[in-house]
Amino acid sequence: ISSGNASSRIEECLCLNIAAGIHCPYADRDNCIGCGYEIYTKATMHLLMKEYIRLNLLKRSTQNSIDNKRYTILLEKDVMPAIYEMINALKILYSDEEFSILLDEVEEGVSYVSRSI
Repeated sequence: ISSGNASSRIEECLCLNIAAGIHCPYADRDNCIGCGYEIYTKATMHLLMKEYIRLNLLKRSTQNSIDNKRYTILLEKDVMPAIYEMINALKILYSDEEFSILLDEVEEGVSYVSRSI
């Protein structure tokens, strides 16, 4: 996967099945978005949540009001809208089971930040 040898039907995604040497179970699909074996969407959500946690922790630890405002703006204008947009899109594209897994990641990140107060 890390070497890019898990290509999928579309250039922007990677596939766990292909990485494991298994053929795609959805031969009739045109793309991979919404498939449980697609990696890109899950990795993106994971990275967004890591950034959400990182910025919140930095915001809480800084004594500098300018830095605090900068972290707040990054969270409110960039990270949180991207997470919100992904959640709304994933609700439509993914099955309830797959959506639940991604939503758990969001909830874990929010919970982690809440516990770190």
